[in-house]
Amino acid sequence: MAAYAAKFLERRGVVIVTGERIESPAPSDTFAEPGEARTTSGKCVGYDVIFWCIGGRPNTDYLHAHFFEHLDADGRVRVTPQLRVEGEELRARRHHQPQGKQDGAPHQRPSPGR
Repeated sequence: MAAYAAKFLERRGVVIVTGERIESPAPSDTFAEPGEARTTSGKCVGYDVIFWCIGGRPNTDYLHAHFFEHLDADGRVRVTPQLRVEGEELRARRHHQPQGKQDGAPHQRPSPGR
């Protein structure tokens, strides 16, 4: 799939740069004006549009206070292969009582035909 996408884009004049870091412009402006990007190896590539497809630091600072044990050293949430939070068993909870049931007793469905 990646090879097909790369060929598709390259046939349309898109330059794909991999294995290098962009030295300038800085990746701070999502909608940068057209210009020229320079890589750390000195390669210059003109652009009309830049899509910043780079790794970054996860924005999980707000989780540290209560869920620190679920974060790895890089601040990423640790998950299982099923993408569930590692070490947590999540259960669905019922937050409302059926109408007329105030005693906490389980709600029973009426028999069919009633």
